[in-house]
Amino acid sequence: MSGDSSREAAIARAEELEADAEHSGERTDDLVEAASYWRNAHEPDRERAALLAAIDADSGDSLFDPRATYAEMLMRRGQRAEADALLNELMDDLTAREHTYIAASTAYQHAGDTAAALRWLHIGIGRLIPDVTDPDADLGVDDPGVELLRMRREIRTGLGEQPDDLDRALDMISDAAFDRDLSEAFFEEVADRHDVVVLHWPADALAELRSREPELPLPQDHDAHLLELQREMLLADRDGKRATVVDGSADGYAAFCAEVDLPTGAAGSLEQYRTDLLLRGEWRSWPPERNAACWCGSERKYKKCCGAPGRTDA
Repeated sequence: MSGDSSREAAIARAEELEADAEHSGERTDDLVEAASYWRNAHEPDRERAALLAAIDADSGDSLFDPRATYAEMLMRRGQRAEADALLNELMDDLTAREHTYIAASTAYQHAGDTAAALRWLHIGIGRLIPDVTDPDADLGVDDPGVELLRMRREIRTGLGEQPDDLDRALDMISDAAFDRDLSEAFFEEVADRHDVVVLHWPADALAELRSREPELPLPQDHDAHLLELQREMLLADRDGKRATVVDGSADGYAAFCAEVDLPTGAAGSLEQYRTDLLLRGEWRSWPPERNAACWCGSERKYKKCCGAPGRTDA
């Protein structure tokens, strides 16, 4: 899909959400989501207008926190003083939603302030799941606060930090989902949050797995693999669907197949491995911000890597 058609699709989706907001009963959430599409369409004024309207409509019971999202927008635009002031107000709200802490942490990641990003996650974890390290705590993968644990681990892993008690608690929560009898309803609930899930193989993992399992239908060229995934996610976005990325590893795949007694050389095993990564919470949302690191792990900015204009044109 060309850059122009992707922008047109984002505009169409934003307008659709704004129209839905008038009668859906979820006005705040619809407007916050519309703002994200205005951002993708590079329409900053309309993004701001949608968020201000969401703030006016917010009664405190929506999934998204529009004020925190507005602060994240300000931080992304380099208006840190204004963003800090708004986030400091939100810090005093002891009834804040999980999304408040997610948006605040994301805001400080935009500013390159990793310490502040982690501080917001720690505060949210302490408020939402204070007993998370208690072995008897009965927490599920979709409980409020667990996403903060996932974000924290992703940041700390990027910093080269070693796993700690909170990381181990996240592993226990994920493992518990597989110790119980998972119902069809549980899988559907998780799937509802992830419309399109792509399995990304980093270059070294792809080469290793191709060497071990030559019969698997794996791409021969890593760049072609990245291009295929980017196109798949752009098409999903065009259709108003949410895309999610999970990262595979050769050792992780082998361990998964051994654990559940699947043949490592079967294409169907790859599909089940992808689902396993998703259910364990080892996923990242897509797309990254234009100035954020690319989803492919290249450490280049997304807008200059897989999100570069014209890259997916065929």
